[in-house]
Amino acid sequence: MDEITLEEKRIHYLDTAKVIAVFLVVFAHLFSTYSAERVFIYSFHVPFFFLVSGLFHKWKGKVQWKKYILMLFVNVLGANVLYVFLGGVFYQLGLWTWTPSGFSIADTIFRTWYNMFKCFLLGVVFTRDLPNGVTWFLIALFYSKLGTDILQKYPKYRFIILLLILLLIPLSLFVKLPLWLCQGAVAFSFYIIGFRFKDKILAFVDGCKCKWLIVVVLLGINVLLTLLNGKVSLAVLLFGRLLRPCNLLVFYINALVGTLMLILLSSYYNKANTIITSVSKSLMPILVLQQFFRTTIRSIAGGSLTNIALATLLSIAIITICVFLNKMVDYVKIPR
Repeated sequence: MDEITLEEKRIHYLDTAKVIAVFLVVFAHLFSTYSAERVFIYSFHVPFFFLVSGLFHKWKGKVQWKKYILMLFVNVLGANVLYVFLGGVFYQLGLWTWTPSGFSIADTIFRTWYNMFKCFLLGVVFTRDLPNGVTWFLIALFYSKLGTDILQKYPKYRFIILLLILLLIPLSLFVKLPLWLCQGAVAFSFYIIGFRFKDKILAFVDGCKCKWLIVVVLLGINVLLTLLNGKVSLAVLLFGRLLRPCNLLVFYINALVGTLMLILLSSYYNKANTIITSVSKSLMPILVLQQFFRTTIRSIAGGSLTNIALATLLSIAIITICVFLNKMVDYVKIPR
């Protein structure tokens, strides 16, 4: 296979994979923490996003400090200021009842806004619960993009940087460092795999024979490892119920198995599709905005959902609304 770069040609099955993954994220968040649906999807969904983001990373020949820092502040502040503003209103109206730990609903809307924004700031600095849970993902993505550029720009320091990452990853089994550093280190490891092995991954997927058989085998491995290790969550540094560091090793294996399974499965539909492309391009807004709907549905339903059909319909509706809102932002050219 000739080398394919994502800059030269749009690889449609990666769009399909991202759409399936973002659907699974929204779907999983509607269920309880230790439900079978959520436990299975959590085994690979976050690593998938970071590895695929690494596939799309564009090295410009320099470290894009300004771009990444601006992107971090705009995305993190945008996601949380909007959430805090609307959340304060919804809490005061009684439409929202679920609250993150460390946050309490006050008597006045101004005090509620203050409490929510304080919860956000403390959550970012001290790695605590956040009003909008996707914030940690945005911070880890910033570390991954910046770290990849630094590795490319300063090859003589690669050993030191990679050694630091390799120290932070096992450290995440025992402590939570401020500023989501441990989560960022684990996320970066998947991101750099996607970036460094991009051509090999794409060549394997395109040249793979008997994909269906490999997908079935990978699915079986993923299910078995999930049953063995239990619930994982990179956001809270939960790597499973096995003894440390075995749980971390199984977490990595299962994440890579699930990611490859999803990419191979998606390669069966490698066609240009307007709807799929629109959803793929709206990935970040969906991840950010789905928290609004998740909290609202959880409050109205009095807890998490248990009906798969209802969760499927609501997930499709949430994604559709998010894509529409993203289109509106693009139409009026609101800066992001």
